Amino acid sequence: MRFKTLKISDQELYETFKASCPLCQDYLGSELNFQNLMTWKVTDQIEYAIIDEKTMVIKGKNRGIPYFFAPMAKTSSDFIEAIQIMEKCAVEHNVPFLIKGLSEEMVDLILKSGLKYRMDEERDYAEYLYSSESLRTLTGKKYNKKRNLLNQFMKNDNYIYKSYEKSDEPLIKDLLYRWESKKSHAFEHKAIFDALENLKVLNLFCDLIVIDGVAHAFSIGTKSNKMGLVLFEKADTTYTGIYQAMNYLFANKHFYDVELVNRQEDLGILELRKAKMSYHPIGFVKKYSLMRNHLTMDEVKELKDLYQEAFNDSEGYLNYFFSQKYRAENVIFIKESKKIVSALHLVKKSLKIDDITYPLPFVVAAATLKSHQNQGYMKRVLKQSLTELYNRKYPLCALAPFDESFYQPFGFETIIRTNQITIPLDTLNSFQKRNATREDIDTLINIYSSYTKDKTIYIDRKISDWEALFNEVSSDDGLIVILSKNNEDIGYYTLFKENIEEFCLLDNSTLPNEIEFNQGLIEQINQTEGVSRLMIRIVDTKRFLERYPFSENITDKFRIRIQDDFFEGNDVTIELSINQGNVSIRDIEVYDTLISVTELTRWAFILGKYPFTLPNAAIFDRY
Repeated sequence: MRFKTLKISDQELYETFKASCPLCQDYLGSELNFQNLMTWKVTDQIEYAIIDEKTMVIKGKNRGIPYFFAPMAKTSSDFIEAIQIMEKCAVEHNVPFLIKGLSEEMVDLILKSGLKYRMDEERDYAEYLYSSESLRTLTGKKYNKKRNLLNQFMKNDNYIYKSYEKSDEPLIKDLLYRWESKKSHAFEHKAIFDALENLKVLNLFCDLIVIDGVAHAFSIGTKSNKMGLVLFEKADTTYTGIYQAMNYLFANKHFYDVELVNRQEDLGILELRKAKMSYHPIGFVKKYSLMRNHLTMDEVKELKDLYQEAFNDSEGYLNYFFSQKYRAENVIFIKESKKIVSALHLVKKSLKIDDITYPLPFVVAAATLKSHQNQGYMKRVLKQSLTELYNRKYPLCALAPFDESFYQPFGFETIIRTNQITIPLDTLNSFQKRNATREDIDTLINIYSSYTKDKTIYIDRKISDWEALFNEVSSDDGLIVILSKNNEDIGYYTLFKENIEEFCLLDNSTLPNEIEFNQGLIEQINQTEGVSRLMIRIVDTKRFLERYPFSENITDKFRIRIQDDFFEGNDVTIELSINQGNVSIRDIEVYDTLISVTELTRWAFILGKYPFTLPNAAIFDRY
């Protein structure tokens, strides 16, 4: 597909394709609204391509993350064909395949087609639909509070409600500057001024409320035959009831001849969700995202060939890995000349931080063909992986590094280190030992739970995780050995030939320390000394902070720039508000503190720097 920048002059062509698309006739989302696309065309690099004169495809890039919107196709078969072409385009360009803004009708069609994709409902991007009449009249008991606030504002005799003129631009800029200091999503500013610059040609309208020569609120919107759409709405809440007034006046002036008004999504912001729900929506435009989760047989073979070239694992473990650990949706790869040359796999685990559980994908089996090494392929795979994880809303990922220094430039930070000691295996004879079977899973769980009970950071293991560990160990002719003393189970280790890989002992003071030839290898885990055993990477700072278990004793605000030089999607400037441990986050422009994403990782996982809690971490997992 050949993509071109979407321009205002393309509106007639765009609307022709949209009108000829059956799946667009009842589509109420803002994603396929031409005016909305044009306001974001610079910020999101909006482009389009046409497939065989039958289908128009829109793509963009938000903070470095590429995406498509739903294709506008003339028939259902053209729609399905376009999905496959878009997927091929993403694979050929070695970028994650992501479609945003799919409707329920589109999802049903894809499911019926037999195509295999991961499709998720995106609640944070569901758009709120309101009755135009209700917004214009505010009748009924449920709107009592809104009417009271509106009437309170209307008592101000000196307000002016007016249509936007070019001379009002400085007033809007001043309002946005004042508004930003309280609750900005500053990335909107460019889109707002692009909209104001093209009001007439795009059939947009903008009104503002001015008091004593100062703008205190404005709205920008558009409408179709079916629906009104509010693109932007801002207000300075110095005046009580000003938001209610802006909403009421705007709806009465522009939406008197439509039944529905779309006031867009809440982005998962709690305050915004409460505000939108308080106007009693009559429905939602549900949104779905689509991502790739399947591979061809040739791709699977290429992955196996790459694995065998890179790792000296037994055939038994190779078969185990690709039959039980491997998942098509969790493979990230780069192709050259239509062949996979570099790849990694993601294995799902769960991380506990106090009582909060985070999904924690582990990066494993990262490799590049020898013929393509030292050419930057793994860097590209890692960046693509972070994009994919961000799209899937994962806050963190982890890996066990072969070389700590290789991963540090990519934002990974060591949180677990190991001191390696060697001991003769026969010195463990002071313990009673028995080879564990699956019937001992409860015993292993009890030992592990006892070991981690005073830890604040550890991997949460379910029964299925222990079953998987048995499968993994047996695939490589290994053993899980339970240690007892005085008939009490006090530890376990995994044994591969003479090497101990995971050693969990409830009382390390009983560990032998003699050193002899033909020793077993034991790694004592800690957070400060030794070689890197586990590195953590914050993928989505906001999601990580929103879930972090801050102390109930903390009530504070922080205006922070978290700099992520490797992954643009995670480069954010936020206000972090903590109120008795409860968290709210908003995007801002002006900050007080600048830290890197790796510094933030150290604060949370190593140093326990305020407002984080001093961690006590223990993680055995590596693969």
